[in-house]
Amino acid sequence: MKLTPHEIQELVVLDALCFEPPLNYSYRDLLAYTKFEGAILLREREGESLIAYCLGDAHEGTILTLDVHPEYRRRGLGRRLLSEMIEEMRKHKAPCVVSQIAIDNLPSLELHKNLGFKFVSILYDYYPDGTAAWEMELDLSSSNALQPDGTDSQ
Repeated sequence: MKLTPHEIQELVVLDALCFEPPLNYSYRDLLAYTKFEGAILLREREGESLIAYCLGDAHEGTILTLDVHPEYRRRGLGRRLLSEMIEEMRKHKAPCVVSQIAIDNLPSLELHKNLGFKFVSILYDYYPDGTAAWEMELDLSSSNALQPDGTDSQ
């Protein structure tokens, strides 16, 4: 995926609104992540403004970040983007989707849980400031995997 410097900067600005240092990504980080061979970037705009995005790596089946502008939260944008990302991972034949979420990010933990993710392990000192994270996983190989809308596939 090739993004312009302006597009990368948009991601950086929104990430800084969503996560305080040291949890937010730098320009260099996001530039590198968007260059991964399996990089998937889903964006939501209102007019010209970027209001939400989800960045993932299809080869690893990993959600790198899910950002929703604070003024646009609780409107279903995060759920829609995460659901779309799960579908993209399915299309790329990922056996599972993995996400690491700060233990104090209760809205994100609940969202992932509601979409069928399971708590796998706690990652102590995961973030640079020592904050722990939950690793959550959604098994896509099972016929029992939830669909993006949260319903059972059977």
